[in-house]
Amino acid sequence: MNRLEIRTAHLPPWFRGVSLGGQALALPLRGGGCLWIPCLEFLSRFYGRSQEIKRVLLTYPWSWARPRLIASENVDPALDLCLTGTPGVLRHQRTQDSRGNRPASRMVYRTMRTRDDFTSEVTKLVFLRCAILALGGAAFIPACNGDAVTPTAPTGVAAPPGSTAAGPDIGLFLSGALAGSVTTEPCTLSGGTATTCHRITVVGLPVDHAVGPFCPPTIFSTAAEGGIWFDGDGLYDLDGEFIKGLSSLYGDDNWLLHDEDGNVNVTATREAFEGAAKPNVAPEYQNHCVEGRVAWLPGGRPVTTTVLIPTTPVVAAAPTRNARLLGVTLNGVRIDGSAPVRDILRAYTIAAFDDCGGHFNPVEGYHVHASMGCSGIEVGGHGRHFAYALDGHAVFTTEAAANGLDQCGGHDSDALGYHYHAGPAAENSVVRCLTGEIARQ
Repeated sequence: MNRLEIRTAHLPPWFRGVSLGGQALALPLRGGGCLWIPCLEFLSRFYGRSQEIKRVLLTYPWSWARPRLIASENVDPALDLCLTGTPGVLRHQRTQDSRGNRPASRMVYRTMRTRDDFTSEVTKLVFLRCAILALGGAAFIPACNGDAVTPTAPTGVAAPPGSTAAGPDIGLFLSGALAGSVTTEPCTLSGGTATTCHRITVVGLPVDHAVGPFCPPTIFSTAAEGGIWFDGDGLYDLDGEFIKGLSSLYGDDNWLLHDEDGNVNVTATREAFEGAAKPNVAPEYQNHCVEGRVAWLPGGRPVTTTVLIPTTPVVAAAPTRNARLLGVTLNGVRIDGSAPVRDILRAYTIAAFDDCGGHFNPVEGYHVHASMGCSGIEVGGHGRHFAYALDGHAVFTTEAAANGLDQCGGHDSDALGYHYHAGPAAENSVVRCLTGEIARQ
């Protein structure tokens, strides 16, 4: 519904005389003037103080927000609809306090919302106006007079069709994984779709585990002393035996990553790291195992990454392939596309990964090229949800049981909607391609 007319004559007594605007509700006072109440303040206090209400209203288009707030239409009118504590899940509850009052602090909407068409339309109107405010729309100053208000839905932020996924749930990011607050703003996607996007900045290091080790110190080292390597054909432990066998593995006798005492040539200084972790490796840093440290990054700090991710995924006309940046993990790290293995091997270097599939470079800092199951939220029988791709779809760990995957490694399910499963680390990729439109970063 693009235009909605609300006539105050039909309002319940407590609501009469209220003007609905993009920034606030204006309630006329007996002595003259207005009492201004911000949209979200009104919603949170009248319908409950749950942060989930604010998140749902500002994250989803109305067609998606409604089923997240409202349960079945066929409910007992005496029942309240209360949050279970799980985002987006509702239940009926008769809980009362010692005075017989219902728990207003947990109330989402009373059954009136599902039974009364007018209440439904008023709620939709407030939702649309609050959406304009949240998206940074033009200021709208409602008046305290007039019998009718005729609002218009925000241009270009209607529910994008074509995906069964609900979009990113910001509450799933681990504590400390985000550098600052997530904001929502208008954006244009790669296919020309005008919609809204989350602006998300990740901190650049995993917040739930340490990074490293990367290179093994000697040709006698065990797998526990080094990380891993993958080249698109295989996944290897970076132990001493791997270092010794490089010339055989790649059929080139120029490989020699260790000295006569068996010590592995590792980039042990900032200068060596910066000289080797680039496309044109200087001759003195060839035949090195490349590893970095936070102290060698600009400012001696992790490199943050900011992305724009659609609040609601939109299926693209054709998949996006060979993207340099694929998404961000729930524990605070960027996901890059395939590592440039050909260039790395051409310089007789090994850009060592740790056991979680990540490594450093001087520009992007720590980032991952593979999913090794080191982090994520367990979803019964479906693997771990560990990331969001740039098109807004969730990314789960590699699961042998996941069948019916499309060319990008995604599939649909009744419980989870469309989502990806990471490919095997040996393939040198997390997600093979992106099926949804992506924002212009």
